[in-house]
Amino acid sequence: MKHHLLAAALVAAFAAAPAQAVTLTSSSGAAVTSYSSGSLLAYDLDFTTLGTASLTFTLDAADIGSTLSFNALVRNLSGLGIDGVTMTLTGASFGEPGSIATDGFQAITASGSSAQQAWARFSPGLTTDLYLGAPLGEGTNWTINLAGAQAGGSFTIAVAVPEPETYALMLAGMALVGVAARRAHRVKG
Repeated sequence: MKHHLLAAALVAAFAAAPAQAVTLTSSSGAAVTSYSSGSLLAYDLDFTTLGTASLTFTLDAADIGSTLSFNALVRNLSGLGIDGVTMTLTGASFGEPGSIATDGFQAITASGSSAQQAWARFSPGLTTDLYLGAPLGEGTNWTINLAGAQAGGSFTIAVAVPEPETYALMLAGMALVGVAARRAHRVKG
C-alpha cells in the first residue's frame, strides 16, 4: 500500500511541476547561463570576444501554440565598446516588444524591432551590460510567439555584437564602391 501512495505522490509532483519553457540544446559564440522555466525564456549571455552568439532551443508539446515571456542580460566582457547589438529570431517571431536598457553608463541612441529582429545602438560604445526585457525585475519582458511550431521543432536566437572595426571596414567598402561608381559615370559622360 505504501508503494502505491509513494507512486501516486511522485506522479502528482511531476504533474504539478511547471513545464520547462523550452530547452537550450546548443549555443556558440558566448557563455550562456539559462534561467528558463515555465513560460519564461531567460538567459545571461557573456561575450568575452565580440561577434555573434547563436542559441538554439527545442520545443516540447506543452510549448506549441503558446507565447513565451523573454528576457536576457547581455554582458560585454571584451573590454571593447560596441556600437550596437542586433538580435534575430529564426523559427519563431516576436509578439509584443519589450524594453531595451543599459546599466546607465552608456545611452541608447536608437532602437527598434520587427517580428524577426530587435536592435539597439549606443553612444558611447557599450562596455558593460545590456538588458533585453526585465532580467533584473525592471522594464517589460518581450514575448516570443510559437504559433505554428511543431513539438520537437526548434528556433534560434542570434545575438550579434559586431566589433567597431566591422563598421569601419563596411564604411570603407561602401566608399570604394561610391568612388568606382563615380569614375564609371565620368567615363560614360
